[in-house]
Amino acid sequence: MGIPAPFWPEICVSRYKRGENAFKERRAELRRVAQAEVEFMDRQARSDLLRSNLEQLTKLTAAALTSTQAKDILAALPTVEQLLPSFDLEDLKKKYPLLSEGGEDEGLTVQ
Repeated sequence: MGIPAPFWPEICVSRYKRGENAFKERRAELRRVAQAEVEFMDRQARSDLLRSNLEQLTKLTAAALTSTQAKDILAALPTVEQLLPSFDLEDLKKKYPLLSEGGEDEGLTVQ
């Protein structure tokens, strides 16, 4: 066809060994997302544990009360849900803006 050798079309196949982890910036970004997820899970677990403890203490206290006045006082106290609201993923995204970029938050669930 008369095309000089340096200009011949080529097909090059290569394999990039590390994928997106090859770039230092991307590794740092993935690390920040992972750290935010771990912190979120830790806070959620602590909150769930504290919530459970408060519910059990409330039940024990209610069972030990004998007077209606004492039971009324206990009933007027704030509930566990009022004292310990669940975490909101949107608030977490505001605190960690990296979570809202590129869908990295797909594995996070809020209960």
